[in-house]
Amino acid sequence: MRHAKSRPLPRAAGIIAEYNPFHNGHAFHLRTARSIAGTPLSIAVLSGNFTQRGTPAIADKWQRAAVAVRNGVDLVLELPHCFATQSAEGFASGAIRLLAATGLVDRVVCGSETGDLTAITAAALALSQEGVQQKIRHHLSSGKSYAASVAAALAPAIRLSPLTPNDILAVEYARAIDRHQAGCKLLTIRRRGSRHNQLQAGGEFASAGAIRLQLRENPHSYLASGAAGLPPITGQWLHRLLDEGLLVLDRQFYDRLVLSRLRLLSPGQLAGLSGISEGLENKLCRLGRSAGDCRQLLAACKSKRFHTGRLSRCLLNCLFGLSREQVELFNQAGPGYIRPLAFNRQGQGLLSVMRRTASLPIVTRPAPALRSQLLSETGRQQLLLDTLSSDIFGLLTPSVQIGGRDYRQPPLLIVQ
Repeated sequence: MRHAKSRPLPRAAGIIAEYNPFHNGHAFHLRTARSIAGTPLSIAVLSGNFTQRGTPAIADKWQRAAVAVRNGVDLVLELPHCFATQSAEGFASGAIRLLAATGLVDRVVCGSETGDLTAITAAALALSQEGVQQKIRHHLSSGKSYAASVAAALAPAIRLSPLTPNDILAVEYARAIDRHQAGCKLLTIRRRGSRHNQLQAGGEFASAGAIRLQLRENPHSYLASGAAGLPPITGQWLHRLLDEGLLVLDRQFYDRLVLSRLRLLSPGQLAGLSGISEGLENKLCRLGRSAGDCRQLLAACKSKRFHTGRLSRCLLNCLFGLSREQVELFNQAGPGYIRPLAFNRQGQGLLSVMRRTASLPIVTRPAPALRSQLLSETGRQQLLLDTLSSDIFGLLTPSVQIGGRDYRQPPLLIVQ
């Protein structure tokens, strides 16, 4: 009796993203990623309801995952809140480990300002050396930012100065692949159009920051005029969410939640939260009682050591009560599960294969997973934090949503 030959496993290009929102640059990246990875399939790891900047996304994780699939991504997986809202190192580590756990990704394709994979790889190797880490600590102690400290420590041997946000992430992806023996290769695409933080509007490749600024300042006019920088699918999606009151464009609800939480805590309680050190707890406690919103608070607390992004993550950790010990435990353990948010028919096929290849449990329904022995204790804590993230995010939209959505919302199958 002949045995049928086993079919080769499908391979997908791995992408790490926030899609906040999905714009033309993302569409270019997706097309190019599949081309250079040599596969028509793609798996994206997506930040949940809150971003790496420590701020709410403009729409919830299911909405952003669905529009990513409508724009061509095959399968979108959630990056748990505890990794999605960390600095570059923790963010990259969680995302790379999650992609590796699928068993189907052997190429991770990221965007970077330089597009110089040789320099990125060299920087990643250098950052693993204790001598370089000592130089970084020295520059940090002199008041330089982390990016400036890394650039100074690497120069003149490695030319990645000034270090831009996407270059930093690319370096951290390379470090995470090596550190966790992820079994995949990093590829990079040079960023097109606007820089990561460039806020000038217009052009085919406007930055996500510029697009969000347009949406905040005059959303109806921006969308009615053609939504420069966005694929038509994204523009139509944003228009619908705007009409339904499901976009987070006004930060007042979030600011009030954060300030109310901050005013309930003592300096001692703040000192134990992730990211807070060097007496920042005293400044936050004092200024949190006089600031009218988070922007005022951030401006008052900002320094060379505590830039806006780091401070925003501290405030978010304050809102969630996320301690330093919890984050260290999560980083040590890595992601505890794979959670699909949305997929098309091809992605559904990938998910089916992953039930055989994945090294982590696949969670499509949180309630049974939490009741069973499927998850480790750290995985269970991560999943509970994700459900809390949705509950809090539901309070931030004009059409306030009731809690518990994670227990009611299945992954979305997008058929076009």
